[in-house]
Amino acid sequence: MQKINNVSVVIVHYGHGDEVFKCLDSLAEIRKKFKLIETILVDNNEEKTEKSKILSKYKWVKYIHTSKNLGLAGGRNLGFKKAKGEYIFSLDSDVTIDAKSFENLYKEIRINKSRGIVSPRIKSISGSWFGCATLELTPLTGIFYLSFLKKIFPENPIIKNHLMSGWDRKTSRNVETIQNGACFIRKKALEEIGGFDENLFLYFGEEDISKRMRDKGWELYLDSKSEAIHLESKWTPKNTNSIRKIWSRNRFHYFNKNYGMISALIVESFARVSKESILLILILLLGTFLRLYKLEERFQFAGEQGNELLQMKNFIESGQIPLLGPATSHPWLSFGPLYYWLMIPVLTLFDFNPLSVGYLMAIMGTLLIFVNYLIVKSLFDKKTAIISSFLIAVSYSFVQNTLGARFFSLVPFFFYPFIYYLSRTENNNLKAIFWAGFYFGVMINFHYTPLIYLPAIILIVFLNRKFLKKVSFGYTFLGFSVTQIPILIHNFFNEFEMLFKFIAWFPYRFLVFFGLFPGKGESWGSLYESASSAFNFLINSFVVPGNFERVVFLTLLLVVLLLSRKRLKEFCKNTIVKLLILFLTLGVVSLFLHGAPPYHYFLPLYPIPIILFSSLLSKIYSNDGTKYLILTALLVVGIINLKYYFSDKWFYKFTSKIEGEYVPYELQLKAAESIIDDSNSGKYSLSRVGPNDQFEGDFAQNYVYLLWLRGNEPVNGQKLTYTIYEGTKPASGEVIYNYGGLSIVKNEYE
Repeated sequence: MQKINNVSVVIVHYGHGDEVFKCLDSLAEIRKKFKLIETILVDNNEEKTEKSKILSKYKWVKYIHTSKNLGLAGGRNLGFKKAKGEYIFSLDSDVTIDAKSFENLYKEIRINKSRGIVSPRIKSISGSWFGCATLELTPLTGIFYLSFLKKIFPENPIIKNHLMSGWDRKTSRNVETIQNGACFIRKKALEEIGGFDENLFLYFGEEDISKRMRDKGWELYLDSKSEAIHLESKWTPKNTNSIRKIWSRNRFHYFNKNYGMISALIVESFARVSKESILLILILLLGTFLRLYKLEERFQFAGEQGNELLQMKNFIESGQIPLLGPATSHPWLSFGPLYYWLMIPVLTLFDFNPLSVGYLMAIMGTLLIFVNYLIVKSLFDKKTAIISSFLIAVSYSFVQNTLGARFFSLVPFFFYPFIYYLSRTENNNLKAIFWAGFYFGVMINFHYTPLIYLPAIILIVFLNRKFLKKVSFGYTFLGFSVTQIPILIHNFFNEFEMLFKFIAWFPYRFLVFFGLFPGKGESWGSLYESASSAFNFLINSFVVPGNFERVVFLTLLLVVLLLSRKRLKEFCKNTIVKLLILFLTLGVVSLFLHGAPPYHYFLPLYPIPIILFSSLLSKIYSNDGTKYLILTALLVVGIINLKYYFSDKWFYKFTSKIEGEYVPYELQLKAAESIIDDSNSGKYSLSRVGPNDQFEGDFAQNYVYLLWLRGNEPVNGQKLTYTIYEGTKPASGEVIYNYGGLSIVKNEYE
């Protein structure tokens, strides 16, 4: 037996496979030929499950158990600190080496005093060779080698140069970066650089130590005569969230430490871009374009919005904090003030420009696509998140909702945090319960239609009544109540009149629906109209209005259902799917009780059909056949919708004439300017004749706001009166403006 009295073997072990025993068996063969100082095994496992077996079979092993997983760097440092040898043979527990290769490596590092690390070629158990020796990993190399660019340009010269592709590893040479899974390390060199960087928990440790050793003048040598075998342990999976986070964190630390913050950030900006992120960026760009393009020309500014802006203007001028928000169609009932709280700073910042409302809602609409991606990815998977984000980006319902720029447009946005926390309320998770109640209350602030969730929530509570604790109800109530504090304060000072009327309104709607109480025609006869509204809501979630578009989508839907019929049962077992189906079905039923609900009453349900459909597509997105069919279906939906948007029905709609109830913003501005010019800063009254003029203020508040913004707000009861006619023939008087179906008549009364 040849005595080698200056070598310590250090093995770092993690996992519970049989690889470590194969590794130790290979060392046992080496020990038959060479007498080593010691063999140290650092066990990074939290449990000592293999300690007794290792020590009983390999009595020559010095076993060190760590209290926690120190990672490769921490485990190596611990073992090297205990090692007594002048040379350390570093070995991962899933690597084996033969005696001949071991001897060759030892001779190379002992004879050549300038070498800090000597490494063998590494071969996988399947027979393929690892690179195991490369050039330095610089920021430029990282941009191409560690990012999506590698997939797009796998043969680019920067990557080929880094991998030293022209070298077949059959000859020995000095290199810039060398692997540490099986190598001899000169202890003096290791001590000189301060050991391994433990911030590099699992990855980029080889690149880091190689660079630091070379910076100190040490050589790194690949010995082509020596070979080691990597057993490909499965105990460090490559595609889990925790591993991806470690990889990203270690990558950033390596570049930040060795090349500076700016270089690290540049590399990260490329490395973090994946196929999914590229798709998401393209989807967000598409969604942003559809929501912002020609916004000023298409901005829908009507009487209700004008009234809301006038209210906010009054609050700003008076310095009051609003306790109530916009009024409902019932004079005694108002929404919460969160919309006003959100918009007042925006209005102030942009000099009260009404377009600031449109731009804010467009931005929120785009942000909703991103929020959808994050939440759906968390609840389902990446495919479902990408598909649903694309469908929302081109969805007629979502694009129209954004363009409408109303306070209730924000309801779908807050659906996502609500459903996220609601899905995590199992086992009486009080934090999730509080936030679910909180975001439900936030939605209620913007509109009362989220109350259609209540039947589903009550049913869920009933089915889980045995498992729910009283404290859970308290946390739900607390979360909800926080968002209702302003309304409660208002009710407190007004004898809770609004609250009592609101509570009484529910049985009234129920009785009206069943014809037990006289209402405005709402009864069983409104079922058809309600069903029609529900159908339009479901179809327009995916495609734009039109019979052809409906037929195409229903055909695609039928094909998808046929393809997924074998998986529907499994699909419906998913807890989140069941939750969404429950909200959708009971929500629609609740709206039926309202009788012929307006389209925006479906807002709390907007995301649900798209999420469910996307999840179903993700389930059958398996083999090439269904994959290409699904991609084709999504492409068809996208083309149909884009064709509509790029037509005179949307982007290129006439902005110089009235169409139906739509009065282009450009015409409104010209009308306001005409009145300002004609009145010559004098006092005047304003009236309006047109759709919805039966409402308060003749539904002319949009014009009132524009006139105030230009410095001359109308005043009731003046001799000089201007009447705006929208789409109707003007009455007698002096016509001062007539264009595109909008006329202004001037009258002076004694």
